[in-house]
Amino acid sequence: MVSSSKHRRPRDPRREPGDDSAIGQSACSTDRHAPVDKHASVSLFPLANADFDRNALAAALNHNDEWMDRACVALRAVHREGTQPDFARVIVSHREQAALSFHLSADIRLCAQLTRAVHHALAARFARVVPPSLLIDVCPLVAPDNGHVLSPDIVAELASSVGPLASSAAEANWRQAAVSAYIVTFRLARQLMADTSPAAPNVLDDKLDAAVWQLRMQGTPEARSLAEALASMRRTCDVAAFDFDAPFPQHLALLQREAMQAFQRDLTALDVQLAMARPGPFGATHFQPAR
Repeated sequence: MVSSSKHRRPRDPRREPGDDSAIGQSACSTDRHAPVDKHASVSLFPLANADFDRNALAAALNHNDEWMDRACVALRAVHREGTQPDFARVIVSHREQAALSFHLSADIRLCAQLTRAVHHALAARFARVVPPSLLIDVCPLVAPDNGHVLSPDIVAELASSVGPLASSAAEANWRQAAVSAYIVTFRLARQLMADTSPAAPNVLDDKLDAAVWQLRMQGTPEARSLAEALASMRRTCDVAAFDFDAPFPQHLALLQREAMQAFQRDLTALDVQLAMARPGPFGATHFQPAR
């Protein structure tokens, strides 16, 4: 059986990729407008007449033949190591990119070894140069109450960590501060835009592009200024995370911290401005900035 939070309709080949005909919507998503990832879990316990319910796995993989081929190769690699996954978790993005995780009762070290075996098997079987649209790994069992649950305090925790990291004496911490500051601003912007902006066009595959588009669609200088700031912070984040050809200076981390704090203040002001134009009690804002 495929478990999901939303009943799946048969896939209509005439529909565009990324519509809601994929697997059930993730229970942790709060974005009502923008395309969201879809989640499903599939039992892999052996059945009477087959290794497992292939139809259930195929349904979770949107009946994509290439994905199913990769999944079967990976599963055989796991079986060759003498292990049996309990279930598979599938996450399909709105642009038909997917991730498949086999979950079994094993420690982290064994899961890492099995993931490496899976990658070797996939590399031996598939020689195409184009990167695959289905990525596969092996993970330990996760308690049901811990799966796909976002801590309500995680954004606030990240925000509070930026200052100490940026003020420390280590470049690694400066890089972490710059990345965390962008994550905070991006998440808060998405949180507000989810309820105040039209859905972003499907052509905007990048989530930053979608958030920037939604901010600009508000039609005010204040919102456009936030869009500029968000894109600029993403650039600094990318440098901190990926550019190791040159040292990452502390002043960029400190500037990113200041930009995050200013973004929070300006986003709160924008929420108040938008609340005045929304139906309901005067001043009924829903956005709470991370502290």
